[in-house]
Formats: sequence, C-alpha cells, structure tokens
Amino acid sequence: MTFGPSFFTLANELPGDVTIGLNRQLDNITNTKLAAEQAVTVVDGLLAIELGNEPDCKPLFFVFFEI
Repeated sequence: MTFGPSFFTLANELPGDVTIGLNRQLDNITNTKLAAEQAVTVVDGLLAIELGNEPDCKPLFFVFFEI
C-alpha cells in the first residue's frame, strides 16, 4: 500500500488517540523516517508509531531514532 500526506491529514481527523503503523518490508529507512516525521508533525492525537509489522519477512529488530 502506498500513501501520501493526505493519509496523515485523514488520521488527524480521527477522534482520540492514533497509532500509525509504518511498513518496513522494503527496508527503506529514509522513507520510514520521513513518514514518521510527517505523522508527528500532522497528527495531533498521535499516541504511537509502530515500526515494522512484517514478522514473516525479517528477523525481529528495533529501530530507535529521535524526531
């Protein structure tokens, strides 16, 4: 699935807390970081960002970076 800035605008309209899941299957850390920054900037009710949700595609790993 491909999404753009309008996805985060729509997510901002949701009532309550919002968790955004960022797909890591393509292993494009630059794209993931840009999407996370956009989510933080646009979604007022952002509670969490889930990095990677493809346990069948890659070994378990964690990525931490400061936004």
